Amino acid sequence: MKRKNIIALLAAAALFLPLQSCLKEQADIFEESASERMQNRMKDAANVLEANSNGWVMLIYPATPSTYDAADPLTSMNCGYAYAVKFKDGKVTAMSERDYTTTDTTFTAVESTYKITNDEGPVLSFDTFNSVLHYWATPSGSSANYQGRGGDFEFVIDQVSNDYIRMTGKRWKIQAEMFPITTGDMGEYLKSVLRQKVGMSGITYGVTAGSEKVEGYLYETNGTPTSGSSRYLRITLPGEDGKIDDDDERIKIPFALFPDRCRLYEPMTIGEYSFQEFTIDPKTNDIKILDSNDITWGHPFSYLPKEKYVGNYTLTYNKSDDIPSLQAKTINVSIALDDEGTLLLKGLNDKYDIPLQFDEWKGVAQIAGAKNLGQVETNDNGFARFCFCDSAFMEEDETFASRNYFYYRTSTSVMIELIWDQVDANNPYFRLESHNGWAILSGAMELHLPDGFYLHAWKTATGTSASADYGALDLASGLGFNTGAKDEDGNVVGSRALPYVYSLTKK
Repeated sequence: MKRKNIIALLAAAALFLPLQSCLKEQADIFEESASERMQNRMKDAANVLEANSNGWVMLIYPATPSTYDAADPLTSMNCGYAYAVKFKDGKVTAMSERDYTTTDTTFTAVESTYKITNDEGPVLSFDTFNSVLHYWATPSGSSANYQGRGGDFEFVIDQVSNDYIRMTGKRWKIQAEMFPITTGDMGEYLKSVLRQKVGMSGITYGVTAGSEKVEGYLYETNGTPTSGSSRYLRITLPGEDGKIDDDDERIKIPFALFPDRCRLYEPMTIGEYSFQEFTIDPKTNDIKILDSNDITWGHPFSYLPKEKYVGNYTLTYNKSDDIPSLQAKTINVSIALDDEGTLLLKGLNDKYDIPLQFDEWKGVAQIAGAKNLGQVETNDNGFARFCFCDSAFMEEDETFASRNYFYYRTSTSVMIELIWDQVDANNPYFRLESHNGWAILSGAMELHLPDGFYLHAWKTATGTSASADYGALDLASGLGFNTGAKDEDGNVVGSRALPYVYSLTKK
């Protein structure tokens, strides 16, 4: 029995001999220990950082702490910022585009120390306070920013070469990138970055990627970048019905600026195609994609040249998709171009035309703000005034319990847009869409949207300009829209109001 046991043990030992040989071979793959390899990686990273005597541009994308989601950081990121940093003998000198006031600004250089440490990989740590580099990581007086402003001062180095470094912030897990500055000093570099700023907010685009069509949106704030700045591209994907609505999925990606281009935090994918870098022409709004020939950002798909608006139309009013019980009514109108190239809505009243504003980029005609149309003969200082109204508050006699329910100011921010249905450019059909409302604070805040037209006399104080945004209604003037008969003197005995304006259909 003992003999058999000895034989079994010898056989088992023989089985382990090849395994031990394999382990020995595996151990010999690296000539250095893991610790030595890490030290070399840290040394190489420091050498690359300090080798560029002109410094590096460092792109960071702070999060909004109050909305930060570790699973999807993009939802809390609105803007990319450029820093200029230079490394030498364990010290770092930093400047930030946040110092911007004009393109002639002399940027403040702030010096501190840095080090490369090991934390499951090389980590770039700005280990002593630097007002530039620690701005986003420093808590502010706001309760929302008690954890800082959504930025890091320690970064895990993921990739390093002489012309590109990619890192991930330790606290917020957001990527940062570094590119070498090849010419000029850091201050001049940041000045050239800021010349790329366009200050374009709320520009809408029609985006085509192969056969895919989506709505694009650009927002880039002007002025001094602060923690509240925004600089991003956004696309809205069409729903199952193929149409683009407010409830459809949106993808927003912030971007940062180079002197000659913009760079998204990560590639934006539309269908089968992606891009990350682009240019913006602030004079024309044109966006040119630099790293894909298959993606174009152009005029919105509802774009229509001004000349296509000219013609005779049927205006439908007293109609609302939300109130099916309304009985639709119509009035014949026309749109014409005057000698100065202004579109005029004609036919609402025999004496007065309504000038239209035209958005050259969107290709959209707009009725924007109240309009003073001319003096009324029935009083010494009364003027015909075209206004918007919130139709839900109109009484049967076409008056309102409060003038808060119609918009009598000339500010063009409140408007109704003529949105083409994109079917027939020669015989267009337009939906009349309300944009921006007016708020009334009377106890609780009330927001009113312009969905109707109101024409009346507006009486101001003697000597006051007709464009004044204050005055009194003069309902006895007999003004009205061409919806009824005329008296023996030719005055319109029509309606002062066109509630729930709905559409324009070319005849």
